[in-house]
Amino acid sequence: MRQVRRLKSVLAPSVARLAALVGLVGALTVLAAVSLLAFEQWRELSQKTEDATRSAAFFLADHAARLFEVSDLALEKAAVASQSMSWEEVETSRGLYDELAAVRADLPYVDDLWLNDTDGKLRLTTFAFPAPASQASDRDAFRAHLQPGGALYVGMPIVGRVTERATFLVSRRLEEADGSFRGVAFATLDLAYFHSFWERIPLPPQALVTLFRRSDQAVLARHPHAALTDLPGFSEELEALLAAGPGEGRFTQLAQNGETRFGAYHQVGALPVYVRVSVPTHALVSLWLGNAWPYGVFALAAILSLLGLTAYARHEARRDAASRDFLQQEVARRTAALEEETQALEALNGASRILSAELDPDRAVRAVVDAGVVLTGAECAAFLGADAAGEAEGAAAAALQAFYVRPGASAEAFRRFLQERQAQLLAMQGIRRSANLHEEDGDPGGKAASAGPRIHSLLAVPVASRSGKNLGRLIFLHSRTAVFSARSERLILGLAAQAAIAIDNAHLFTAAQAEIAARKATQKRQELLIRELHHRVKNTLAIVQAIAGLTARSVEDVAAFNEAFSGRLASLAATHTLLTEWSWEKAPLKDLLREQLEPYAGDYVLEGPDIELSATQAVPIGMAMHELATNAAKHGALSKPEGRVTVRWHLQAPADEVRAPTLLLEWQERGGPPAAPPERQGFGSRLLAEVLKVQLQAKTHVVYGEEGLTFRLEASLGAAEADDADRSGQPARPAQASEDAAVATQ
Repeated sequence: MRQVRRLKSVLAPSVARLAALVGLVGALTVLAAVSLLAFEQWRELSQKTEDATRSAAFFLADHAARLFEVSDLALEKAAVASQSMSWEEVETSRGLYDELAAVRADLPYVDDLWLNDTDGKLRLTTFAFPAPASQASDRDAFRAHLQPGGALYVGMPIVGRVTERATFLVSRRLEEADGSFRGVAFATLDLAYFHSFWERIPLPPQALVTLFRRSDQAVLARHPHAALTDLPGFSEELEALLAAGPGEGRFTQLAQNGETRFGAYHQVGALPVYVRVSVPTHALVSLWLGNAWPYGVFALAAILSLLGLTAYARHEARRDAASRDFLQQEVARRTAALEEETQALEALNGASRILSAELDPDRAVRAVVDAGVVLTGAECAAFLGADAAGEAEGAAAAALQAFYVRPGASAEAFRRFLQERQAQLLAMQGIRRSANLHEEDGDPGGKAASAGPRIHSLLAVPVASRSGKNLGRLIFLHSRTAVFSARSERLILGLAAQAAIAIDNAHLFTAAQAEIAARKATQKRQELLIRELHHRVKNTLAIVQAIAGLTARSVEDVAAFNEAFSGRLASLAATHTLLTEWSWEKAPLKDLLREQLEPYAGDYVLEGPDIELSATQAVPIGMAMHELATNAAKHGALSKPEGRVTVRWHLQAPADEVRAPTLLLEWQERGGPPAAPPERQGFGSRLLAEVLKVQLQAKTHVVYGEEGLTFRLEASLGAAEADDADRSGQPARPAQASEDAAVATQ
């Protein structure tokens, strides 16, 4: 016995030191683990917030793009509706006002539509009829349309002179039939719409959403709302970000209005307008500290727990015995309650199995109502669609979906009750459970009710989609009082959630089918574009080959070949570049002539109306103008400082409406050396004499005079396209037509 005591006295200090060492190691381990968790939480929180801002910027930019597109359509409609009317007729047209008012009523985010004449005077507005006196000539949205251009313009934020409300303008140029300036159509957008929509979007904490213009960073709309005097000014750092990433981007250290923010931005469609979602850095730090402090508390508690673990374990051993006795009694008590809940869950599961495979909203609602009757014991059940509020009496009766009445109950009385109180039921906020409906409504005797059985018990539960949209209400009724309990309410809440999911899934299924069809159409279009690209590349190479062969036969040495061939390729490239800018559909004649004359930096004059050539006409005319410009620079007017080239053109009206107008173009050189016919026919001569005739069915005439060369071209603007379409049975391809013409000269 003494030896055992002695051994304990020897081992006791060692055990104490070991316990202290274990406690220290445990404390360091806990501290390291907590530090690692805090770091990982910071990294995860930063990434999550960054992803949230980028996702929100993309979504809000896409939403804003749709709003601007629809606004542009509304402006186009206003422009078309007023095109054939004089401004005096517009100003007094009640029919036009009603038409524009109807357009504005369909667009909840548009305040009003405005039509202003060439002087900026307000002629018609949906704000009031007749239009009040107002002037918009000093607005940037008005001045932007003084020059030709059909793009939608987003103006800077303003306070309306008539409405006296803060807003901003989107506008479109109005033109006469000849393309001259007629006025401007404006739309003022409702900032409250943006604020209310952005409030419903889940955003990071303390997030700031701004819709701003690229040109001056003027804020058009902001959430949270702020006065114009509190809006941020121009930021060079943000401008640098937009220049580096014009479509979308993110930032981590953007200083503005005295604080550093991070977030993301995204362009609104193709407009020079952006949506920016940002969060202050201190908000993320505060959120991280709010989430990380429990780890510090946990570390301290864990260290203290290591010291008192032994004593606590002994104490808990005593409590475990008492807890086991209590748990046995609690288990027995709750088993009975669980059996009752199990029956309800079986009904819910049965409805869930039906709803999970049901893609018809009407059948889903029917299954929910049937299950609700089983769960609540109601005499009457129905689903009221949310779109029934405020409708006519006939439409309101049709909104009682999946109406059910137990056998023996008065179906007519319940139906009449629902119809009479339909608006009241749909206007309820949240869940409504009434044990005695008439006493709660101040009608103890039920005199306000229609003839028939009194309806006392009511349970009304909203059905809302995952996006928060109100789909309607489940209504359960009974003629006895206090039928529906808190348990019934809880079960119907779960059933309503399943009903919302089933209805959403049905809508998503329909949307998915539409998206699949759209993707197939997109894939077909991509395949068509690839084939078109292959065809154009092949034809362009054929043209280059033909130019090379003809150039080689018309020059005497390699240096001359290189100079002539390079110039012709540059001319062809310039024409192709111009066509590319116009989507290979057309090319302005004036721009085409300028592209060919500009490289020679000589004195030239272009006189004529704005004419757009088709791609089939632009290629050969561009090549011909290049040959004339090259000849003028080497041998003609542009070879002398005092020389000048004048190009005049106009359109000659056709003899009848079936034929296309004729282009009459004259190239005139003056102030240079006398013009003499070439000794031999080269590439340029063949092009002017043969290619234009073959491809455009044109008439050409060259005059070599003492005062200089004169070239005249007469070509129908529809001849080349019609000819190609007749030969191939499909619309003309510009590259193929140019190739045919080039080969024809060999």
